[in-house]
Amino acid sequence: SSAPPCRQYVTSPTTPTAIIERGPGRQTVASTGKSVSNLDVEIKCKASGQLVRLPFDVSDAVKKDDLLLELDPKDEQQRVRQAEATLRASQARLVNAKESLGIAEETLKSDRQKADAALAAAQARARDARAKADRTRELKEKKLASLEEAETAETAATAAEADLETANASTEELKTRGR
Repeated sequence: SSAPPCRQYVTSPTTPTAIIERGPGRQTVASTGKSVSNLDVEIKCKASGQLVRLPFDVSDAVKKDDLLLELDPKDEQQRVRQAEATLRASQARLVNAKESLGIAEETLKSDRQKADAALAAAQARARDARAKADRTRELKEKKLASLEEAETAETAATAAEADLETANASTEELKTRGR
C-alpha cells in the first residue's frame, strides 16, 4: 500500500510559505559557463585546398571509413605536375652530367696519353742532348771542338733536361687530376 501524501506547511516571517508533498522528485540546476560534449572529435587534415563537398552536418553520426570532406583535386594535381616537371628536369641534368663525365674521362685519358708521349720524347731528347754535350766537352778537351760548340751543346742539354722536368710535372698533374 502506498503512504498518503504528507503535507507540511512551513511558515516563517522572512520566507514565503510552501507546500511540501511526497512524490517523484525533480531537480533543476542553474549554472553559468560553456557546455561541452565529451564525444567531440577534432578532425585535422594534412592536405589543403578548396572544399568541394561536406556530406555531414554538425552532430551527425559518422561511421569508420565515411568520407568526411572532399577537396578540389586541382591544386594537388598541379603540385603533382610541378613535381613531375622538376623530376624530368633533374633527370635531364643527370644525363647531361653523365655525358660530361664521360667526355671528361675520355679527355683525361687522351691527355694522359699525350703527356706520356711527351714525357718519353723529352726523356729521349734529354739523353741525346746530354750525350752530345758530353761528347762535345770531350772533343773540346782534346781541342777538336770549339768553346762555343761545347757551350751550345751544354745549353741544349740543360734545356732538354728542363723540358723533361716539365713533362714529368705534367704527367704527375694528370695522375692527381684523375683520382
